[in-house]
Amino acid sequence: EQLKQQIGIKPVEQFTQSSKPMEVCETCGSLLIVNDAKSRIDDHINGKQHIGYTKLKGSLENLLELRKQRRKDREKEREVASEERRKRRDEEERGSESR
Repeated sequence: EQLKQQIGIKPVEQFTQSSKPMEVCETCGSLLIVNDAKSRIDDHINGKQHIGYTKLKGSLENLLELRKQRRKDREKEREVASEERRKRRDEEERGSESR
């Protein structure tokens, strides 16, 4: 206890009890006061952290979509290659049957 006081560690209760209701920003995870002044909300939305997370989420969505599209393209290529192998095999079997 004495060491906690010396280095400034506060009890958990002080952090969990808030006099104002708060909510988490869906974009960046910051805690915002519910029904706060519009100017403070605007400041938050135009802040570096919020803008950075917005860009990050946008980039992540683009990358996931690109990855999904590439996966579909690879599957189509595999299907085409498999179909070509099947056709060659069928032709070879017909050729060996006619001999």
